[in-house]
Amino acid sequence: MVETLGEWKKTTREYHIKTSVTEPYSPWQNKAEREFGKVRSLARNFMDTHRVPARLWDYAQEHAVEVHNHTARKALSWLTPMECETGDTPDCSHLLYFDFYQPVWYWDNPEAKFPTQKRKLGRWLGVARNVGQALCFYILVSSGEVITRSTVKAVTDQDPSTVTKDIDTFDTEVRGSLMEDDIIQCSSATERARQAREFATDTEINRNRHVLYDLYTVEDEEIETGLTVDDFVDAEPESAGDITGVTVLLEHEG
Repeated sequence: MVETLGEWKKTTREYHIKTSVTEPYSPWQNKAEREFGKVRSLARNFMDTHRVPARLWDYAQEHAVEVHNHTARKALSWLTPMECETGDTPDCSHLLYFDFYQPVWYWDNPEAKFPTQKRKLGRWLGVARNVGQALCFYILVSSGEVITRSTVKAVTDQDPSTVTKDIDTFDTEVRGSLMEDDIIQCSSATERARQAREFATDTEINRNRHVLYDLYTVEDEEIETGLTVDDFVDAEPESAGDITGVTVLLEHEG
């Protein structure tokens, strides 16, 4: 941000764009922060529901943004963010074929001849927007590598009964390739609040105290939204020395 600040100011001045800043340690004053929080929560839900390895968080985040931008919202008069931006009704068919991290078959070598197996097992990681045609997808293979393929088919109940064992073997190989002992388990809002308390009481950590903890989830509505680590710090009583000589502004009638 520091490196691009000069260019940003130059651009706003050139196009006469009025800018404003938020109060220090108050990121909730930026309305975009809440949208970022929603995307992070959605990505966490993807990873928690489908037991996704932690190192694949960026694909979950990208897919969450894609879903968010193609979801109609009441605040936008039941339009999607994409339609508000472009003026056109967006095509969401690319989001309807697969769930995030769903087991799929992909065709790795269409020219392979019998008895070589043409299709291979993988997991779906979202839409590859900048590769190939409209319906090209990111596919995780057993080596831990992510490839792009457009010829993809979901694993179904019609597949051989051995496919369940094959998926378990695939997941084990992926964890080994990504050097992860286990699958990430995303915590609830209550657990994240506990982690925030630990963060706030760590005397070695003084930076990033403005970080907004996106604690708003459907199942944890009792937890207040928009909290920062400072909300979990017990206020220490001020000593006389802390307030001696300060200037206080008081209202005066007349």
